[in-house]
Amino acid sequence: MNKPRYKRPAAIDLGDLHVSIVRGPNAEGRWYWRARDADRATVWTGWATRDEAAREGASLLNKPSTPAPRSNVKTVREMISAWREVQRERVELAPTPTPTTVTAPSTSLSTSVSCPSPR
Repeated sequence: MNKPRYKRPAAIDLGDLHVSIVRGPNAEGRWYWRARDADRATVWTGWATRDEAAREGASLLNKPSTPAPRSNVKTVREMISAWREVQRERVELAPTPTPTTVTAPSTSLSTSVSCPSPR
């Protein structure tokens, strides 16, 4: 049984992101796509239709970029300080509320229990 022939879809250019076909199609009619950034580094690959690949590329453009790692850290203290600074700048981390202390009201219960005396 022969595979059905599909016309190869055109590549997708989204500014600095280029999404192109690597191989395919598979039995479901999907192509294997690769998305590359301006430096030609692969940032996504997967089986998709052209519309799905375009949506994936657009979502990659909307993600915030990660900050460049610092290489001038020489001590553990500097590393922790740099890490904390990066964590403060992350938008996806919500500030944590200050914990509140809940105290139970103090009650004094005085009960008298009579114990039988041993014989």
